[in-house]
Amino acid sequence: QDLRETTDEEDYSEGEDDEYPLGEGMHEPLYPYRVDSEGESDNSLHNITRKRPGSKRKPKYAVKRDYKIEEPDPVEMTNLVIEYLVIEGYPDAARTLAAEANVRLDEQDWEGIEKRVAIKKDILAGRIAEAIEKLDVLCPGMIARDDSVRFDLYQQRFLELVREDDIEQALNWSSEKLSSEDLDDEKMARLEQACTLAAFSDPTECKYSDLLEQGQRDGVAETVNSAILKAQGKPSCSRVETMFKMKMFMSMNMPVAPADSTQEDADRIADAIHGEIVHPPVPERE
Repeated sequence: QDLRETTDEEDYSEGEDDEYPLGEGMHEPLYPYRVDSEGESDNSLHNITRKRPGSKRKPKYAVKRDYKIEEPDPVEMTNLVIEYLVIEGYPDAARTLAAEANVRLDEQDWEGIEKRVAIKKDILAGRIAEAIEKLDVLCPGMIARDDSVRFDLYQQRFLELVREDDIEQALNWSSEKLSSEDLDDEKMARLEQACTLAAFSDPTECKYSDLLEQGQRDGVAETVNSAILKAQGKPSCSRVETMFKMKMFMSMNMPVAPADSTQEDADRIADAIHGEIVHPPVPERE
C-alpha cells in the first residue's frame, strides 16, 4: 500500500495545528520513518515531517522498507576490537582480551607485529634514527621506494634535532638527506616550514611551532605503521575505524530535502542512512 494515500478513518488536516511552524527559508530533513501495521507514524525521530504528539497527520513521504537491526554477535564484536588493537599496535591488549573473552585468535605473525610496534614506539618517542634502522630490517628497501615514508621520517629527524637545539646537525641532516629530494609543492612547503624553525633561537615563538608537538610525531607514526601493514599485505585500517569514518562522513553530509522533494529522494536518503553507497550517474561525454 502506498502510505501517501489517505485512509477512510480520518481526513488528514493541513492546518497549522498539526505541524510545528518553520522559520523562513527552512526545509524539513528528509529521514526515513517507521509506521505500524495500520500505517500510523510512531512519532519518533524517524518522522519526515515534524508532528505534534498524538497527531495522525501522515508525513509527506514514507520509506516503505522494513529495516531491522539485529543484535550484534559478541564474538564478532570482540574480533573487531582485537583487529583494531593489532593494527594500531597493541598486541598485548589483543591477547589479553582474547583470553578473557575466550576467543580463539587467528594466526598472527606476533614477532612481526612486535617489531612494527617497536618502530611506532620509537617514532612516538622521537627516536627517529633508531626507527629508520629497524624499518630497514623489517621492510628492506621501503625507505628507498616510498617517497612519503622517506620524507616524513627524514623531516621528523630534522625536527627532533631542532627540538634538541642541535641546529648545526639539523642543517647538515637537511642538506644531506632532503636537499636532493625531488619534492612536490606540498612537501616543499612543509620542508620550508620546518626549516623556518631553525632560524629562531626559541622555536616555540615560530608560528610553525606545532611541528615540534607530539601530534606531529603521532602523524608520522601512523603513516609509517600503515605503510608497513600495506607492505606486508595486511589491511592498514581496521574495520572499526572504517565504520567510524563512514558514520562521521554520513553525519556531516546528510542531505536536507527541499520542499519539492519526491518519494525517490526519500528512498535514496534512506539507502544512504543504512549504509548503502549510492553512486551518482556518470555524465555522458559529448
